[in-house]
Amino acid sequence: MIGRRSFPFLLGLAAVDGTATIVSLLVAYRLRFSGFPFEVAKGVPELESYVAAAPVVVILALIANRWARLYRPEELAGITTEAWAALKSSLVTGVLVAAASFFYRGFEYSRLTLLLFVGVNAVFLLGARILVRTVLRSRAVRRMLARRCLIVGVGRQAQGICDRLGSSTYSLYKPVAFLDLRAPSARAELRGLPVRSAGDDLGRILEEERIELVVSAVSYRQYGELQALLDRLTRETPDVVLVPDDFGLFVLRSRAFEFQGLPMIALLETPMSGPDRVLKRFLDLILSALLLVLLAPGMVLIALWIRLTSGAPVLYRQERMGLDGRVFPMLKFRTMHPDAEARTGPQWTAPADPRRTRTGAFLRRTSLDELPQLLNVLKGDMSLVGPRPERPVFISKFRQAVPNYMLRHRIKAGMTGWAQVHGWRGNTSLRKRLQYDLYYVRNWSLGLDVRILLMTVVRGLIHRNAY
Repeated sequence: MIGRRSFPFLLGLAAVDGTATIVSLLVAYRLRFSGFPFEVAKGVPELESYVAAAPVVVILALIANRWARLYRPEELAGITTEAWAALKSSLVTGVLVAAASFFYRGFEYSRLTLLLFVGVNAVFLLGARILVRTVLRSRAVRRMLARRCLIVGVGRQAQGICDRLGSSTYSLYKPVAFLDLRAPSARAELRGLPVRSAGDDLGRILEEERIELVVSAVSYRQYGELQALLDRLTRETPDVVLVPDDFGLFVLRSRAFEFQGLPMIALLETPMSGPDRVLKRFLDLILSALLLVLLAPGMVLIALWIRLTSGAPVLYRQERMGLDGRVFPMLKFRTMHPDAEARTGPQWTAPADPRRTRTGAFLRRTSLDELPQLLNVLKGDMSLVGPRPERPVFISKFRQAVPNYMLRHRIKAGMTGWAQVHGWRGNTSLRKRLQYDLYYVRNWSLGLDVRILLMTVVRGLIHRNAY
């Protein structure tokens, strides 16, 4: 949500991006036709033709930047996320420019120049974001741009939101007070901020604290009191946002729609359907088949190694729960002694687990034991990317002890996932893993899947929690 004082900031950022795009085009032209390192065989075209195209390229680049969510006035994302967004935007800009040039027959633009432009523009866009981060480190700049926020609620949820809004170096939100829905309030101060009572004059509170944004963070049990507050806020000017209660009203991917004139909002809806489901399945089929062909020799060698050192069987089938709570047999290379759980019963693996074979310890450490799950992906029980499937015997406990745990089963289980590439695997915090899994469910996109696959290759195969 853009504040009034953030609008000039966004205009300035767009101007910086436009300048970066023009410079990128000129740099790409210079790299292509300078004679090094690319040979110029057909002569050097006039620079004026590229300069004339610059306004169109800038417009298309700004559209692509907006699509890639590079304009976030509330808070800059992590630098890795920004780099990925800059690359996506540059690729889309390149496609749009190539399509636009197809309809212009007056001049033939160099395809190699366009490819160079994509790479240079991604670097310059990321450089612009680093520049913005440097500017936002200034307290004076943040004080000028930040929106003054009133946090409604005084519970754990409200305090957590206050911490997150105010803790980031680049946040353009500034919590200045809490509003306790009880009258009178039982507290005078919280997190170093004053606590105002809902029984006081709301208009005077908003005026005294110079509030621009009201953030509701109350428990779902207080929604009746919240409705009364919202009625009062309709007579005031600040914007109002509602943060769903983590342990009450939980929203996967909210969607507003209308049925015969009746407005509806979907809260707990399967986040992937129609074309999205087909696209994800197509990616799974192509990549799993390709990986099985490429990795088949290595998988045969692993099977022989297990057979020679540990005996039969080579593969291990274990019941796991996947999409919509359906149970399926997940395949793994066997890494434990036969009947390893005969005495202990089902339990998670631990460091130096005595149930593992010597071969199995290596396979687990390198995640090579997971390779047979490519067959599960090919069959359709799993996806390449998604929340890791868990055993039903454990889920029967988790679903009772951890709120919202079963929401992760509204999407197909995966060989790797958002939680795994961030180190939440093995015997680690169940709540943190769920937090990352639900982030993936809420924010799924094909680009996010590709990003997770790349992160898995770079840092997700060998990890200290893989044992």
